[in-house]
Amino acid sequence: MSDSRLSIYMITLNEELRLPGTLKAMQGLADEVIVVDAGSTDRTEEIARSYGVRFFHRDWDNYSSQKRYAESLCTGDWLMNIDADEEISPALSNEIRLVISRSDFDAFRVRIADIFPGCKTPCRWAKKCNVVRLYRRGAAKMEETHTCDRVRLSGPDVRTGQLKHLIHHRTFVSISQIVGKFNSYSDQQAEAARATGKIYPPWRMLLSINGNFLRYFILHRRFMCGWWGYISSVNMAYLRFLKFAKCYEADSGNETLKNQENRKPNE
Repeated sequence: MSDSRLSIYMITLNEELRLPGTLKAMQGLADEVIVVDAGSTDRTEEIARSYGVRFFHRDWDNYSSQKRYAESLCTGDWLMNIDADEEISPALSNEIRLVISRSDFDAFRVRIADIFPGCKTPCRWAKKCNVVRLYRRGAAKMEETHTCDRVRLSGPDVRTGQLKHLIHHRTFVSISQIVGKFNSYSDQQAEAARATGKIYPPWRMLLSINGNFLRYFILHRRFMCGWWGYISSVNMAYLRFLKFAKCYEADSGNETLKNQENRKPNE
C-alpha cells in the first residue's frame, strides 16, 4: 500500500447547503472521506453518501470530541481536517498530492480564507487563518479543547511545512444562521470554561465588543472586504462578548444553567 494514502475527515450537522461544494472539491484528492454526523434532520446524510464517503452517526458531546472521533476512524497514512463549510481550492488540491508524495515534511500549515456572499474568491488582502490541517499519521493529533479543532504536533522534532494555496471558507449561509451558530458556540465556550474551572473577570465584557471589532476590522484587514467585512467583524466581536457574558451569568449563581446538558451546535 502506498504511504501517501490520504484520509480527509469532517463533522456535520444540517449541512445540506454547503456540503456538496465541500465534497465535490475533494474528488480526485482524498482516498477516503470520513463524515461524522451529529443527527442531521435535512439531506446531509443523503448528500454525503452520494459522494461515496464513509458516513457515521455520533451523538453530540463537544466540538473537539466529535473531531477526535472522526480522526480515529481514518485509515490513511496522511490525515486532513476539513470543516463542512470549507472547500479545498483546485490549486491546493494539486499541491497536497505533490507534497505528500515526498518525505520533506510530516505536517503542513494551510491558510484559510473567508469567502463572503456574492463573492467567488476570497478578499485578497484580508488576513488569513494559518493552522496545521494536514499531517502524517503519528506526527500530530487532534487536541481535547472542547470548542475548537486545534491539532497538536507530537513533538518539537516534527518537520512542519507551509502550503502556498488556500482553503476557501464559506462561513455565511445567512445572518440568521451565523447568529444562531455563534449563540450555540458561545454556549459551548462558557460550558468549557466551567468544566475546566476557568473564571473570567466581568471587565472582560467591557473590552470585548470594541476591542475585538477593531481587531478583526482593522488588524485582520476585513475593512477591505466591504460591508460583509464590517458585518463579520461585528459578529466576531459579539461572539466574544457572549462568551464572557455567559460565563458571568453562570458564575452569578444560575443553577439551572449550570446543570443543563451540552447543546448541539447549529453549524
